[in-house]
Amino acid sequence: MGSLPPTTSRGPNAQRGLDTTVLLAFSLGVAQLWLWPRTPEGVMEWLVPVAVVAAVAGVLPRPWRRPLLAGLFGACWAFWVAASGMASRLDPALEGVDLRVEGLVADLPRRDSDAVRFRFCPRQAWRADTGEAVAVSGCWRMAWYARHGFGEVREPVPGAMEELPDMRADQQWRLHVRLRRPRGLSNPGGFDSERKALETGLGAYGYVRTGSPQVRLDDTAGINRLREHIASHVDGIFPAQPRMAALLRGLAVGDRRGFEAADWASLRMTGTTHLFSISGLHVGMVGVFVAMLMAGLAWCFPALLRWAPRRVWALPPAVVAATGYAWLAGFEVPTRRSALMIAVAAMILLARRRGSLWQGWCLAMAAVLLLDPLAVLSIGFWLSFLGVAWLLLAGQGRARQAWWRSATQAQWAVSIGLLPVGIGFFAQASWISPLVNLIAIPWVTLLVVPVLLLGVGLLAVWAPAGHVLIDLAARLLAPLMSALDAVAAWPLAASWLAEPSALGLASATVAAVVVLLPVQRRLRWLAVPLLLPLFLATPLRPSFGQFQLDVLDVGQGTAVLVRTRHHALLFDTGARYPNGYDAGEAVIVPALRALAVGRLDALVVSHADSDHAGGAESVLREVPVLRLLAGERLPQGVQATAPEAESCLAGHRWHWDGVAFELLHPPPRYPARGNEISCVLSVRAANGEAALLTGDAGELAELRMLALHRPALSSRVLVLGHHGSTTSSSTAFLDAVGASLAIASAGYRNRFGHPHIDVLRRLDWRGVEVATTWRTGAVHVHLGGENPTWTASRSRRQLWHEP
Repeated sequence: MGSLPPTTSRGPNAQRGLDTTVLLAFSLGVAQLWLWPRTPEGVMEWLVPVAVVAAVAGVLPRPWRRPLLAGLFGACWAFWVAASGMASRLDPALEGVDLRVEGLVADLPRRDSDAVRFRFCPRQAWRADTGEAVAVSGCWRMAWYARHGFGEVREPVPGAMEELPDMRADQQWRLHVRLRRPRGLSNPGGFDSERKALETGLGAYGYVRTGSPQVRLDDTAGINRLREHIASHVDGIFPAQPRMAALLRGLAVGDRRGFEAADWASLRMTGTTHLFSISGLHVGMVGVFVAMLMAGLAWCFPALLRWAPRRVWALPPAVVAATGYAWLAGFEVPTRRSALMIAVAAMILLARRRGSLWQGWCLAMAAVLLLDPLAVLSIGFWLSFLGVAWLLLAGQGRARQAWWRSATQAQWAVSIGLLPVGIGFFAQASWISPLVNLIAIPWVTLLVVPVLLLGVGLLAVWAPAGHVLIDLAARLLAPLMSALDAVAAWPLAASWLAEPSALGLASATVAAVVVLLPVQRRLRWLAVPLLLPLFLATPLRPSFGQFQLDVLDVGQGTAVLVRTRHHALLFDTGARYPNGYDAGEAVIVPALRALAVGRLDALVVSHADSDHAGGAESVLREVPVLRLLAGERLPQGVQATAPEAESCLAGHRWHWDGVAFELLHPPPRYPARGNEISCVLSVRAANGEAALLTGDAGELAELRMLALHRPALSSRVLVLGHHGSTTSSSTAFLDAVGASLAIASAGYRNRFGHPHIDVLRRLDWRGVEVATTWRTGAVHVHLGGENPTWTASRSRRQLWHEP
């Protein structure tokens, strides 16, 4: 890891720079995890690059050898830990197999109306059918549903309700479960749940098999039980204020179970999400507060200084306090990282080593990555260390000034410096964040958190006083939350931007450096053109007469975006389930923002089934929709937020930018309901290439279209009806369509077995290429050009992604 160099009379600058370079090279070596599509597996795959780099290091000048070897060590260490994490995932042979497992509830269970969700760390497991012991490792994210039939696709089927258990943290259970590996959805602007699974050590997702005997074993006394006890106390103080209770639980013990989507939206728009859970800032402030308290104690009792210097009295207790606060938050990655950074800073001060702040920054980062190289996958890691880096950069060469001016400049530096990072990860820029945080950070960190923690500490010794202080913390927090809600409602509070390119992010980072460095004022104008690629970049639009087809990966459901030169249409909106998952909110709206689709000229909801219409309400709430077409009457919630819906009627045609749209089904006064009334849409480019979107239309609808619209069925791309079910895609229909690419929008391990093997055989016999969204992620097809092509979101696979 290297050490901070002493100040010597012979070449101190060279030595100091070398050690800093070694630490930075090690960190960059670990960061290479972001660049590789997979981890090396075989011995030769490991040895060959290591040998090459080592050989190169042997011929380089001596000052470069140590950094190169440090970078090599960092890369090997990170790859080894990542490979171990991937190997700890569930054995593919055990997916969908009923298991009996014993293990520990390793976090605070979240209880909703329909399920209990919890992290479960197994100790031993057996196959439920044979009793054979199986090897398991890691931890799992589990759900215990109240209704029989909830399963891998998170969709209810009729069945009896079952009373949910009173599951608590640190309990041991013997459960009957069914599991799957952590495969997530892959879409533009989408959340990468597989990266999060590797970062947090999740090896599987699963659910408890209701209707089977589940046994509660012995309880254990751990930190999570204490956290749950404190959270219960806070809930008891605010029985009629669930939002306030949730916010205070997040600040006190890192419990974010009660945060609603509206809360996150308000905090995100104002750039204050970091304040309302135990963050590195709060951990650091606890350490600083304890250090100041102990230093003041040593000042009041000078006799203590005979035994040890003031720093010895102040720094170790500060490290213990910061670590204890992180421990109270469950010692998750962000708090663990912050506690380690404070320990490194204390070590430097205790050792009285002379070194720059940059050396301390490099040492802290290298120490964090040495103990937990997978922290480099965390967004919080980059926000924490880059935020400090921008503060150090902005402070170089500046004279002492008033505290309020220093605080303003520090907030300006962090906001400007982290702008590219925030846009890169979240595709959003909060314009009011600098001003809001200038007030919110000291208000929460210096007022709310100290009062709250003091109240939590008094609960064990003098509960009435603790309740008074916790209530005072709520009274301090209430006006701030009201102000944040009001500011978040401003139209220009934040902007969503298109998914940026690597070049745009790099250019914006250089712009931030130019702004923050103490350079001549006229040189700072160079930042303006450097920022333009980040804010003005938009995905390439199809040319006149061409269109882009994006079949989104929404699990077991359908959502297809069609874009012409100046227009956009969305066909179906994915599913919405009782457990709160909403494809419109989770997948479609982020994808529209990432693709710079600011409005929908038309929304077509093929029919009212949940897996096609479930996300419509979220889409209509977040995105302007000029026109709505539906195959049948939509749910009441959708009707309340939608423009007046028109009926899909066969023969309805329109043109956008040289691209023809035609509805082929259903006809007027069609007597069928359900799948057979599903809208069917043909989209045809100027050169005749077409895509056919069939919703859930079955064989009856196909026979009717064959009789009345056979020429219009001819298409290069077919989005398979009913996700590839045998009730659709009949032989005659496939012959009439004559597609070269068929796309099945289906969920991973869905209980219906879509796409069905019989349909796949029919397509294979005709030489049709098949793309299934659970395997490829979102499918992007460009039609109307000289060389029609298609790409898949999962083609940009990284090492944590499932094959």
